[in-house]
Amino acid sequence: MTESSSSSLRVSKGYFRYLVFVLILIEILDAYTTAYPLVIPSNIIDEFLADMNRNTAQAIYSIGAGIATIGMYFVFVNQYMADRIGRKKILAFTCFGMAFASLMMILSTTFIMYIVFLFLLYLFFSSDIWMIYINEECPDDKRAIWANIIVSGGIIGVFVSSILRGVFITETSPVGAWRGLSWFAVILGFLCTILVLFTLKETSTYKEHKESGEKVETPSFTENVKALFKSSRRTEYIVVLFLALTNGLSYLFCIVGQEYLRTQGGVSESQVNTAVLITATMILSAYIVSGITGDKIGRKFVLYFWSILLPIFVIIVVMLVNIGMGTSIITWIFFGLVYGAWWGLIGGIRIVTVEIVPTDKRGTAGGLRGFISALGITSGLLLGGIVVLFLGLGMAFILFSIPLFINVPLVYKYIKETKGVDLTSIKA
Repeated sequence: MTESSSSSLRVSKGYFRYLVFVLILIEILDAYTTAYPLVIPSNIIDEFLADMNRNTAQAIYSIGAGIATIGMYFVFVNQYMADRIGRKKILAFTCFGMAFASLMMILSTTFIMYIVFLFLLYLFFSSDIWMIYINEECPDDKRAIWANIIVSGGIIGVFVSSILRGVFITETSPVGAWRGLSWFAVILGFLCTILVLFTLKETSTYKEHKESGEKVETPSFTENVKALFKSSRRTEYIVVLFLALTNGLSYLFCIVGQEYLRTQGGVSESQVNTAVLITATMILSAYIVSGITGDKIGRKFVLYFWSILLPIFVIIVVMLVNIGMGTSIITWIFFGLVYGAWWGLIGGIRIVTVEIVPTDKRGTAGGLRGFISALGITSGLLLGGIVVLFLGLGMAFILFSIPLFINVPLVYKYIKETKGVDLTSIKA
């Protein structure tokens, strides 16, 4: 390993390239396990809730998915343990968890079983330990671009979910054909677990911290959280948590958007497969835009950009469906842009979180951010289920995306630009 200045590479170029390769594989797994439950809600409803009125089934599915997202609440445990015992062990643990949860979903025979295993999947794919890994090994002035390179590579997982949906789910496929999509996550998850355990090193930044003169007994999770809210940048961190909350509320569209296109938009299974491929392209485009603008213009621009555009895209989709254009490619493009905006915004939030807290609290800060995001997602789904019963999916999507506009003045007033900051120089 070669030590260098704060703005240069912290490890050898050969190892760094290999690390990026492995992290891209993990992000493919992460993106796939995030995406494939989002492209099968109508199929889950068809198998487990077929005896209900469709509007009621949609509401039940939204509530069930909301309960499953409680799994995200335990993300802070994984993140805290990454501070306590190291990034590597927790990264391997989360890869194994994604594979295991996907395997269990294959065995589901009731809606309740499906929700239980979806709960486990949410717990593991939300950990984002890879984000800490890349941010602690790459040059300070290239963090946004490298993070988005990995995420962009990981979008292969979204494309794979789109392609496999077209393979397994057709107009004539059996009702349980969605299970075929889980096998990819099972195989890749166990492979990534092996690669992390036997080929990756602990991050150099974490090792430096543990070996430095500041080495003391690791604070408890509670102590770490208290320290975050006593730090000189606590106001910024609180605003970041609010951004995560509003972004979480808008996730309702991502969860049941495919069901909305199929039922309200009149889109066939083959057309859904095309729309999902377009969506994957829009998500990839959003990450590229975030990576380039994040490093060139700044992190604040990324937060402004997606906070404004996401609710606008949602409104456009609902309007197009309401005027009978659900099967139009224009609608599918805006449909995909909603997903792109959501992931573009959460990517910006993740990077800012990493860049405003010190090394020994970075995992805890990310975990708490994930917890608040999950709280927003769960609230949006549970409350959304009630709104769907009375106002329908379209109005629920709009109501739960509007709060994103509040982000703009908060970011302007309270968030300092963090582009190019030296992570090792951040103090409490």
